[in-house]
Amino acid sequence: MKLASNPPRCETNAQLAAWLQVTALNTARNMFVAERRRNQRETSYATSQYRREGAHEAPPADEILRALTQTLDDAERDLLRLRYATGLSLGAIAHSIGCHPSRIESALRRVVARLREGAANP
Repeated sequence: MKLASNPPRCETNAQLAAWLQVTALNTARNMFVAERRRNQRETSYATSQYRREGAHEAPPADEILRALTQTLDDAERDLLRLRYATGLSLGAIAHSIGCHPSRIESALRRVVARLREGAANP
């Protein structure tokens, strides 16, 4: 809301484009941080509920996946979120990060392999 009430004065289109890019990146980063915090709260609550109920049943697959994704670093979680949650293509992710799509593809392959390994060996 602060942004809408007091926009900056941009003399050229280049300044406006740069300002819009920075604003979009900051907004996206803030959304990712909020999502990560929400996931951490949910994971904490889910694990405390599971402990309270006892270990008679195996945890649901979504709890296992959530716990496994918490072991990843922020960049890896963001990469998974961009690819699978938002559905961006490898090229779009690579362009937004500033690298080659093959690098994104190999990073995703490594992360997914680690998640599969963790799910197979809890």
